[in-house]
Amino acid sequence: MNKVLLVDDDHELVDFLSAALSEKGWQVQTAYNAEEAYHSSQHNRPDVIVLDIHMPAGGGKTALERMRTSHVSYDIPVLLMSADVDTAMSPELRKLHPNGFIRKPLETERLHLALMRLIEGKLA
Repeated sequence: MNKVLLVDDDHELVDFLSAALSEKGWQVQTAYNAEEAYHSSQHNRPDVIVLDIHMPAGGGKTALERMRTSHVSYDIPVLLMSADVDTAMSPELRKLHPNGFIRKPLETERLHLALMRLIEGKLA
């Protein structure tokens, strides 16, 4: 069973996505800010991370910076999510090498397919 870490400060969205991905066979971990995301990436080692860019406690950029410099999480595929496409495509974020981007509002089937592509790419 593949493990995904969902990170967003919107608890309702995380609950909704968690239920949808669980139904598709994912083992879902959750975090609601950058600090929790980093901690979970270090201690629970998910197969893939879905990371909101705009959050409290440093935001997704801070979490991704810390993950990419850690020997534990540097290679975990990260799918950024945001309603703000311009921020997601900024040079500042691209230099942190996210593995993809998905725009909010999310369609659960699109999210599931994007995660599967990241997992398949990781195994190749």
